[in-house]
Amino acid sequence: MLLLEAAEESLATGRPVDRHIQQALRSARDNLAESRRVVWALRPRPLAEQPLPQALQELTGRLAEETGLPAETVVTGTARPLPAHVEEALLRVGQEALANVRKHAAASRVTVTLSYLEDVVTLDVHDDGVGFDLEQSRTDRWVFRRHSAVSRPLHQVGVITADGVPVVAPETALLFKAKAPRFKDQRDFDRVLPHLDRAARSWLASALEQACPGHPWHARVTGEQA
Repeated sequence: MLLLEAAEESLATGRPVDRHIQQALRSARDNLAESRRVVWALRPRPLAEQPLPQALQELTGRLAEETGLPAETVVTGTARPLPAHVEEALLRVGQEALANVRKHAAASRVTVTLSYLEDVVTLDVHDDGVGFDLEQSRTDRWVFRRHSAVSRPLHQVGVITADGVPVVAPETALLFKAKAPRFKDQRDFDRVLPHLDRAARSWLASALEQACPGHPWHARVTGEQA
């Protein structure tokens, strides 16, 4: 969708649109193929063809190609094969993080770091864009930038873990995913909804009603409340 919007903007200003259209077609084909692989319980296409470090490099390379945003993958330590489910989880995390950077962060640079330590493997995605700052906010309420009527107490948006990592509440994350849900966004919604408590579902239903009138998720959320 973002690529098609870029093509539309170029068309309106008289700039060439071929590149945007080609990228949109490639993205649509890849998403369709990936959806089929999920349904058929196959490994993600990037991991079926290459090791995890190269799969992550492919992701950042495509982001840079399609957006012009400087993006790179850095690998530290000695790469080694990991259990399939671990590699798939790391790839999914990288895909989701880069999708959020593309859609929301307004960043000027992003770096993905895959670190092979002695007894653990970590994946860090760092960008210099905007995001949640739960510690330095000057107000006690968070306001949804896409629709200022949607807000909630800051302490309900997320928490700081024992490791100092800010974690966004799942119902808040679903609100961001609701604008133009992809296959994996719908899958996340299906998985998360049954685990939301009554207060979280009530807030999400109200937020969807205000920010995304008529959204199909709203009926599901209110149905779960009944």
